[in-house]
Amino acid sequence: MPPRAAASSKVAPSSQKASTDIPSSPSPSPASVNTQAPKTPTPKGKAPAVSTSASSSTSVLDVEMDDNISSGTLSGASSPVHNNAVLRNPEGLDYSAVELADRLSSGFYDFVVKRIDTLGLHALSNIEPARDLSFERGTNQWRIRGQANKEMVVHLVGEIATAKMKAYGNKPEGKEINDGVNVRGLVTLQEPTGWDADKLDGAMLVKDEIWALQECVKMAEGGERAFKDAIQRTANDPRFKLVMPGKKSALEVEGYDQIPVVTEMFYTTKSPVTVIEAEVERSPRKRKVVDQTPATISTSVVAAARIPAVGDLHDPKLMPGYNTLDFKHAESKLIQLDVRDINGRLLLPWEWHEYLTPKTLVTVRAKLKRWVMAPGNKNNMVRSHIYQVVAESIRVLAKGEPSDGATSSSQENNAETVSFDEDTVYLEDYDVLDPFAIPGTRKRAKNE
Repeated sequence: MPPRAAASSKVAPSSQKASTDIPSSPSPSPASVNTQAPKTPTPKGKAPAVSTSASSSTSVLDVEMDDNISSGTLSGASSPVHNNAVLRNPEGLDYSAVELADRLSSGFYDFVVKRIDTLGLHALSNIEPARDLSFERGTNQWRIRGQANKEMVVHLVGEIATAKMKAYGNKPEGKEINDGVNVRGLVTLQEPTGWDADKLDGAMLVKDEIWALQECVKMAEGGERAFKDAIQRTANDPRFKLVMPGKKSALEVEGYDQIPVVTEMFYTTKSPVTVIEAEVERSPRKRKVVDQTPATISTSVVAAARIPAVGDLHDPKLMPGYNTLDFKHAESKLIQLDVRDINGRLLLPWEWHEYLTPKTLVTVRAKLKRWVMAPGNKNNMVRSHIYQVVAESIRVLAKGEPSDGATSSSQENNAETVSFDEDTVYLEDYDVLDPFAIPGTRKRAKNE
């Protein structure tokens, strides 16, 4: 069976028609992920060309030897203008208000599949790691072949099963959270509600993403045999633990069917990179005119328009669920992460839990991280290989259930949930195509 052809790597502006050709030959989706070697899916085409003009500042961090707490946060970046056309297909159908029950019948899911196909190797579900990737052991990074100096950044699409996007994030209530405690958000992705692979060219989004993640783990562990040995060792050796980037929705489920995704840090003690003046003084000429007008309108200072931007810092007390019993912040500020609604509007931190609700369909731009933790007093002398998907941006594609505090902040009901409290993080510049959004902003990270 011939491979599926990848569409153009560039996304057409809203005023043009994007390529949405349907492949002539459907490809079967890979088998469910489990400890056995899954079947290799049919290749899905070549990667589109990627701009290499942007520089990449790579921080080499040997986490195997470093158990010191460090944190990084994004610097300020301008917020793109809203784009109401990103969910409009070439025929003019607008999917920005599609209902949950209509996602399949309306053609919305087919629209999403075709958009993902345009990404080539920038979509995790399109990647065959053995063919498309290399693993740099010195930095614990995956690289797309031909891009040796850039860490792999990929897009995932899935439906939110559970989310923890309030003040505590991935930390349990009752735990003291001070300036030295790292807190991240957590969203768990699953296959979308009403998804029917038979009507969608055989596509299975999250299933293919989980398969690719497992293949990445095999590569990092040293191959198929070493991977199976690590699984066996985890089951029999209390001094070793392999934590996979997938999880089960229930213990009786065969293979992983969900992907836990953590965000970047919620809080930081760093000062903002740039200071934006809140007021702008008028010119002398205008001030003179104003001085001659009635006092009711006489003013020499006008408020400047302020557009929220990634990296903005806020008072952490604004976060829902914040209280003085557990939160002991002295200097920490709440960070504006790159979380957006359907129209590309940057969501303020206290809005996250209202939009990232169960059954919400999202696209996530993320990196797969490998944390190698040496035995020590902090981890009960257990050597751990921990794999984790870390989101750099999240965007809503279709609304889910209405916001419900009890539901969106509910505890995960599975023992396999990733609950590792990572204390190290490093971020790099990236420049990756996103077919669902306006051109993404490049983020520059501060590394420690």
